Amino acid sequence: MAKENLEMRPGTKTTPMPGNLLLDGLRCGDGIVATIPRFIEDETKEGKTRVLFEGRLDAGYHIVMRPGVQRSPLRAFVSWLKSVR
Repeated sequence: MAKENLEMRPGTKTTPMPGNLLLDGLRCGDGIVATIPRFIEDETKEGKTRVLFEGRLDAGYHIVMRPGVQRSPLRAFVSWLKSVR
């Protein structure tokens, strides 16, 4: 956040929690979250949420898998991950 010139006020607390609760809190106006744009696409289009900043386009993931047959959910995830470049 400092890189984006955003600073937390002294005494501000963060609470780790599951993604569904983060999004519920965001939708209620309880704070800010780091999430992928697709999860808040509708709210952003409707003006209910505001994007503070977006991540670097040159950043990414490394896909590491065990050798052998990949189950269908893994193949779907890897396919999706490669499609969002």
